[in-house]
Amino acid sequence: MSDRRTVLLMMNRQAGRADASQLIERAKVRFADKAIDLQVFSWDRTEVDLIHPRIDQAISEGVSTIVAAGGDGTVSRIAQRLIDTDINLGIVPLGTANLIARELELPLDLDESMRLIAEGSKLRSIDGMRCLDRTFFSHVSMGTYSRLAELATPAQKARYGKAVYLWHGIREIVKRQQWQFDIEIDGESMQRKASLVIVANLGAFGIGDLTWGHHITIDDHSVDVCVVKAVTPSDYGRLTVNLLSQRLHRSKYVEYHTAKRSVTVKTNATLPVRGDGNRTDASMIDLQILPGAISVYVG
Repeated sequence: MSDRRTVLLMMNRQAGRADASQLIERAKVRFADKAIDLQVFSWDRTEVDLIHPRIDQAISEGVSTIVAAGGDGTVSRIAQRLIDTDINLGIVPLGTANLIARELELPLDLDESMRLIAEGSKLRSIDGMRCLDRTFFSHVSMGTYSRLAELATPAQKARYGKAVYLWHGIREIVKRQQWQFDIEIDGESMQRKASLVIVANLGAFGIGDLTWGHHITIDDHSVDVCVVKAVTPSDYGRLTVNLLSQRLHRSKYVEYHTAKRSVTVKTNATLPVRGDGNRTDASMIDLQILPGAISVYVG
């Protein structure tokens, strides 16, 4: 019996740093060196309906590893399909924020990321968050913050990078929006008036080294529910000082709660909800924590 691995490289051609032909050629060379059989599948926004059928085909064929080449949305879309399978995930980060890759301390260099996957010597199990008929792996947010990625156009992100989120963040802040939230964490209920509720499976904020909290990790079998109560520009100014000084946990404008099983957030308004770069509108999120949902190559 052959002991050759079969790897399926799945690439989002519209990710921020995507160059399909270059990436595929690099992958062929890198994986051939390790006697790995490489399959390739790429798509654009008109072909997203083909992603899950292609993964299902790979599962039935006994593929050992699927590589997600794209941003957090791509990684999440592929990873959720691998839950309850024996397939390991590799990540080639091509997005703007690359929160999951950064949390796992994966190389952002394309050659280095493929070398790590090809060598395939170390795996790390990460948690998932089942919500809205999907599984997410970084954040699920409801409120002001959830609109930022949508407001930033691809052209703005390509020209200004992460700074574009700061600009749109300021524009959202001046609207002074708050909502009444009913929150249930592991069966315990509370009510809070807030501008944002974010369920964080990892700490990275998405801008530089800023973080929701260094204590938040992707593999601790729990999530943090961060309730942001800032509403005025002055409130956000003080909040920003805490954020920049890595002391957000000391801010009176943020509450932290730990959940190990489930989180439900309800409000009377239909609000933007964002999970791993994907946006929808809802008045409730009902989230289940999935400990050790998938295994990712990290070294």
